[in-house]
Amino acid sequence: MSGTRNVENAMGTNGYFAYKERVNLPFMVLKGTLRKKGNLIQSWKTREFQILQNEVFRYIDPVAKECKGELSLTKCSIEPGNPLNLDMSGVKKAGAVSVNLFDHSQNPPRMLEMVLESEKELKELAYAIHLVSPDNNVKDFYVIRGWNVDTLKGFKPRLADRHDIGGTTACCCIKQGCVCENLSRIGCADYTLCCCLEAYCQFGLKRGNSTQHYTLSRLDQTTQNCFTSMCNFCSQIENSKGNYSSIESSFKKFDSQHSVKDCMPFIYNSSEESCCCGIFELPFCQARFSQGGPCCKNETSCCCSDHRCSVPTDDDVPCEIACCGIFCYQYAWPKKQDNVIMTGPSGKSLLNNFNKL
Repeated sequence: MSGTRNVENAMGTNGYFAYKERVNLPFMVLKGTLRKKGNLIQSWKTREFQILQNEVFRYIDPVAKECKGELSLTKCSIEPGNPLNLDMSGVKKAGAVSVNLFDHSQNPPRMLEMVLESEKELKELAYAIHLVSPDNNVKDFYVIRGWNVDTLKGFKPRLADRHDIGGTTACCCIKQGCVCENLSRIGCADYTLCCCLEAYCQFGLKRGNSTQHYTLSRLDQTTQNCFTSMCNFCSQIENSKGNYSSIESSFKKFDSQHSVKDCMPFIYNSSEESCCCGIFELPFCQARFSQGGPCCKNETSCCCSDHRCSVPTDDDVPCEIACCGIFCYQYAWPKKQDNVIMTGPSGKSLLNNFNKL
C-alpha cells in the first residue's frame, strides 16, 4: 500500500480538531533515504533524511548515525533539479528524479540538491513538506509534475503554538505573550471551550504567496479579466441612460459573456481557498461537542499577540507566574518522543498510529 495514500487519509484530514489529534502523535512525519550533493565538497553521498513536525528537514549519515545538517522548512520551496545530477549521483535506477529544496528564510536562499529513486518517493517528500511547512510552493510543484492538487490536504492553524510564545506575562490560569516566530501565519484565530462545546475560527492573509510564483501569475490574469469585465459593464450601464430595457439587456450580456465567471475568482476562489484577489484565505469555522478537557478555556492569537486562559489549567495553558518573560514559577513542558509516524522512501512498513484518526 502506498505510504503517500496513508498519509493523505490520516494526516491530511482537514479541520482544527483533526490537526490537534495529529500533532499529539510522534512528531517525525517522514523518513527515508536519498542521494545528496555536498555543499563544500561537492560529492554525492547517501543520506537518511527526516521531516519533522517542527518544520525541519534533517539529513543523517546512515553509517555513523550522525546528523550532518538541517534545513528550515518554515519558508521553503521545492523545484525540479538538474537532469545531469541523475548520472553524477550514481543512481542507476530507472525512474529516478532530481530535485532541489530551498530554504528562503536565509539570504541568499540555501539549496540542497538531491536525487530520489522514484516519482512516488518524490511525491511523498513533497506531501510531507506541505503538511509541516506554513509557507511553501508544493501546490505549484504538483501542477508542474502533473499531479492532482486536490489531494493536497492538511489543515494549518493560525493559533500560535505554545513554544512560539515569548515575553510571557502570566498569573496562574491566565497568560499573554508575543508570537516571535512563524509570522507567515499573520491573521487571527480563536479557540473556545465551554462545558460540552468547543469551537475554532480563523482568518488572515493567504500563506505561501511569497514562494508560489504560479499563483501570483494566475492572480494577475484574474485581476485583469475582472477589471476589463467591470469596465465593460459600467460602460454599457452608462450608455443606457437610465432606460430599463437597456439596463436589463446589459445585465444579460454581462452574464452571457461569462464576465461573472471572470470576476468570481477576484472575489472568491474555492479552488485556491482564497478571497479578495487571493490576498486572504477563506474564513474557517468549526465546532463540535467537547472530547474532554478543562471546564472553560480560551486561546486567541492575533498577529503577534497571544492571549489564553483555562479553568482548570492544562498543558496548553499551564499554571505559571511570570512578568515580561521573567518567571517566578515555570511549568515543566513534557518532552516529545522522537518516534516515526510513517516510513518513507527507504522503508516499506507503516506504523499503526493512524488508526485512532
